[in-house]
Amino acid sequence: MDTALIGLVGVLIGALLAEHFRRRNLIDAYSQKIFERRLEIYEGLMALVQSGHAVASDVMSSESLTKEERHAAISEAILAIAEYTDENALYIDSEVAANSVAMLMGAEGIQDIEDETERAAEIAVLHRSYKTAKHIILEESGIRQINKHLKIVSKSKPDSPVIRRIRELERDAS
Repeated sequence: MDTALIGLVGVLIGALLAEHFRRRNLIDAYSQKIFERRLEIYEGLMALVQSGHAVASDVMSSESLTKEERHAAISEAILAIAEYTDENALYIDSEVAANSVAMLMGAEGIQDIEDETERAAEIAVLHRSYKTAKHIILEESGIRQINKHLKIVSKSKPDSPVIRRIRELERDAS
């Protein structure tokens, strides 16, 4: 009787373990596919954010554009990001999407600011928003963690005066 009970318990435990490992393997298979797809989508978002920042920089520095032309250029860049994040909402975090879209808002009006100090401050805000958006995308996509891991594996320690200055500025900003 004891032997039969031990055998029955062993079969049940074996079945439960088999199901656990089957599900885990299935999750791992899906995770790899989802990660690859998310990475591809976040690469596209990063390209749109960079393109939008370039448009904003042009709009802010060009004195030849009318107010309507500036508004149209920024609106087009914002719309491109918004449409992309909507189309890929399954993979892009909604907060990341909102931040990416909001990054450019108001850039069209910076050229109208007459006070040079105030205009410079607004330009700095836009550049910080751009830097923050890029940072968030790198974090959310997993690229920042992967890059840290790869540096550990490769034991890479790049060094130059420029790199040291960047590190110093990043430490001061923290």
